[in-house]
Amino acid sequence: RKHIVEFLKSISDICNIYVSTHAQLAYAREVITIIAKKSNINIDLENIKARSPQDVSMNTLCAKSLNM
Repeated sequence: RKHIVEFLKSISDICNIYVSTHAQLAYAREVITIIAKKSNINIDLENIKARSPQDVSMNTLCAKSLNM
């Protein structure tokens, strides 16, 4: 996202950063690690809420049932 590093730097001094994403956890952690290093801020990897594999399979099942 454009300007994400500047945004995270500006809020990191006044609050804890939590991340919620539709990505899977492993991918989300990699992206957050890169952003944190680039911006030189601390983002606790425990503060990431990501899509679980069960969510993905449930979405796939729902999509298939709607197409029937």
